[in-house]
Amino acid sequence: MLIPRGNVLFEKISLAYSDINTLYTNLEQQGFTGYIKIDSGATEDLLFFSHGQFLRAIEHDDGHDRVMTRPRILNRIKSDVPVSVYILPAAMVGVMSLAFAFQPMYRNVEVRKKEFKKIRDQLESDEHSGIVQVNTRDGSHYLIVDRGKTVYDNFAHAYGSILCGLEDVGRFLEYIGKNGAQVNVFAEKGYEIERKRREVEERLERVKVLLARTQSGWFVKDDMVGVDDYIVREWGVRATEPFGVEIELADGTVYSVKCQASKKLGGYVAIPSKLMKRMGLRDSDALSVQPIM
Repeated sequence: MLIPRGNVLFEKISLAYSDINTLYTNLEQQGFTGYIKIDSGATEDLLFFSHGQFLRAIEHDDGHDRVMTRPRILNRIKSDVPVSVYILPAAMVGVMSLAFAFQPMYRNVEVRKKEFKKIRDQLESDEHSGIVQVNTRDGSHYLIVDRGKTVYDNFAHAYGSILCGLEDVGRFLEYIGKNGAQVNVFAEKGYEIERKRREVEERLERVKVLLARTQSGWFVKDDMVGVDDYIVREWGVRATEPFGVEIELADGTVYSVKCQASKKLGGYVAIPSKLMKRMGLRDSDALSVQPIM
């Protein structure tokens, strides 16, 4: 995931789960705008904020970017992990939090003034939003593009390696024209981003927080859980047939199991006693449950 650094609040500080939760709360209360980066080892996770409001959590691994719920990102932290916090203006955060929808448009393209203008004209004509990485002899620099327009800032010339001052960007373009550069562009058209955003939000809305309830009896299947038929209908699943669900525990562990619609369960998920034991659950433990679509 190509996410450039902003202004560094702190970088690669080892924090425990409880410290990260405290950090999250403090940033929220202080009206923070920017993002938290958590290097969990197998994944790189980003939590985006705008004026203290949580925007989106993105998980990255093996070239894949997925929007996740915040608890799912945080709950799987089981030991100290490197954490970084970067400050950015709201306009930049708004674009970068959509990185899950971006596609590679150009990779390692050699440009001078004419070629780079063509790329910027294409981004503008098709109203792309995304991130432009420009590699020069002096290092990597970035431009943030929102609906085809470069994002500028009236009070800063740059945030980290992201150029945003009007005069600074102009001088940078002149430098490219004279010396050349290598360009990578990750972006997507506005209507495609909106479509993908709606799909993501609809998926996250299907996540239900339910309480575990032990299910036992002669006719209980050891590998089948039950969810209230009202919730199943809300998910848009055919209630007459078993289907798959993901159950996420408080520690971030995820189980994929078969499920069937049941009556009068309300806010509970009925789990066979053997499966409860295997998951290490007790009655009334809170779980995140969603259908496998």
